[in-house]
Amino acid sequence: MTELLLAGAHLVVLDPETLLWNADLFIEDKHVRWVEPHTSAQREEIVRRDTCEVIDASGWVVLPGLVNTHLHSHQFPLRSIASLQHRPLPVWLSYMASLTSKLSIEDCAAGVRAALLELALSGCTATVDMPWLVKERDRELLTASVAAAQEVGLRYVLVRSGITSNTAGGEIDPLALENSRDFIAGCEWAARHIPTLGTNGRTGVAIGPSNLFTSTFGEFQECVDIAAATGAGFHTHFLESKFEETALWKRDGLSPHGFLAKIGITQVSPRWVAHAVFANQRVIAGLADLQVAVASCPTSNARGEGIAPVRQMLQQGLTVGVGVDGPSGNDACNLLSELKMLRTLQGALPHQSYLTWQETLHVGTQGGAQAMGLPHGCGTLHPGAPADLAAFNLCGNITLAGVHHPVLGLLSCTPPRPVLVMVDGEVIVRSGQHVRLDERDISAQIMSIVGRLRCSGGL
Repeated sequence: MTELLLAGAHLVVLDPETLLWNADLFIEDKHVRWVEPHTSAQREEIVRRDTCEVIDASGWVVLPGLVNTHLHSHQFPLRSIASLQHRPLPVWLSYMASLTSKLSIEDCAAGVRAALLELALSGCTATVDMPWLVKERDRELLTASVAAAQEVGLRYVLVRSGITSNTAGGEIDPLALENSRDFIAGCEWAARHIPTLGTNGRTGVAIGPSNLFTSTFGEFQECVDIAAATGAGFHTHFLESKFEETALWKRDGLSPHGFLAKIGITQVSPRWVAHAVFANQRVIAGLADLQVAVASCPTSNARGEGIAPVRQMLQQGLTVGVGVDGPSGNDACNLLSELKMLRTLQGALPHQSYLTWQETLHVGTQGGAQAMGLPHGCGTLHPGAPADLAAFNLCGNITLAGVHHPVLGLLSCTPPRPVLVMVDGEVIVRSGQHVRLDERDISAQIMSIVGRLRCSGGL
């Protein structure tokens, strides 16, 4: 039994609409049991227990754990590559196919470990992960990915995806292409087996083709059928590039949201798409009708494609989460930084203002949890919710000095490291460091992979 009392926190954010100042938060049996004023009688009774760890949280802001809804962790050893900059998406995919094919299973597992560690050190407690170019080594790669994720301790939803068709111009390297039959078989195996690979109860699964333009209508439909039969989620890239809608009309005679409706996506839960940069009002309304959530990836999208209309999505009732996307497209796996970018970029759109801190925090917690289908209560700190949280110390930190509203400061200033991160009642980060993993060792392993690729002419 884990009992933990965070005593006298400067601010406990139960959800974006409910803030408690100078409060105590009590964790027991992996759940939030109560949140009360610091002077409550319950506090005195708990403090007297020998079984409870009591932490003086004076000056801390305690948030629900942040949720990352889109990631390609295996790209972690492929960050900041000059030749990948300023490339159209199909050409970028080809470059990535060539580079990713040079990574071993161990390299990919190291990428999972490193990406999830960086996420945890930004206050993240749950993440999606979509390995890229799994092909014939899918079972070994996905199994190694789950094992690496468990070392970090985040909630982990692994997505089996793939590319089965080239673009009309043939821009995608054949290395990226997978036989249709093998892809469908791989999705079925993943949907049935990935949840059984984890031993800590934090592993989930989703399936789906990589992009609207790199798999056929039939393949999308088969994935939906598998997901519906197995209880897996469905996740794919969606309108990341401007040409996708036109290509879809030409190939299938369907709008993007009409395509999702036609494949029967409402049979599946959870269901969410990544990016939606070029979702117009009709598409947004269509997604809302289908109750398809969106994972917005502001940094990677702004570098090459544009800015997704997140405020319009929220106004029309869409569930929206945030994702750091792949380390090759973003270069960072810091969820606080991504939320700052999301909030700020909305103000760059015509006739829009940047998101309020309440809207931003909702996207980063409850919105993401709902999109991914996490256990009920994730994304909040209400009594009964799973004990997923991140705490930040406002005191003695120059990055937060001078702020008048602590949550607004976290979402606007240079992101600090959390002093405490808890997932499912387990402390995984304490005093800004992971409790099990040595950051220096993880970094050295990644740099060793980079050195080998550069020496072999792989970069």
